[in-house]
Amino acid sequence: AADALVLPVVIALAVVGFVAERHRAASSWFTLAPPLALLGATAMAERLDGGAAVHGLVAGAVGVVAVVVGGRSRLLGPLVVGLVTLGVLTVYETLAVTAGVPTWAWLAAGGTVLLGAGVALDRADTGPVEAGRHLCDVLDTRFR
Repeated sequence: AADALVLPVVIALAVVGFVAERHRAASSWFTLAPPLALLGATAMAERLDGGAAVHGLVAGAVGVVAVVVGGRSRLLGPLVVGLVTLGVLTVYETLAVTAGVPTWAWLAAGGTVLLGAGVALDRADTGPVEAGRHLCDVLDTRFR
């Protein structure tokens, strides 16, 4: 398995990244995101190539750890890597299971999400542009 073969490199990158992050030598995009992305992408590639479910489990665990580390420490690099890993994994595993769901069900689910977002924006008395700007401001002030 390729994800087991890259594990020593991931560990070395993680150690160097934690030391650099502790001294604030560089951004989390260069210190913590690369080892998480390497292990997560390798496990996802194995799973997408038809590998065993354990590769999906490894990718999911890497994604969860990245989201927890990024959210708890307010680091944008690991947070984005974790969210992308979990998103790709979720879409792949969901499509594998729900291949027989008719198209109208997906359209109904998407419409429901859009209606829910519209109701939430209306209750907050804001528009989509204002909500997007607010999200960018929050990410800019709270994450490095």
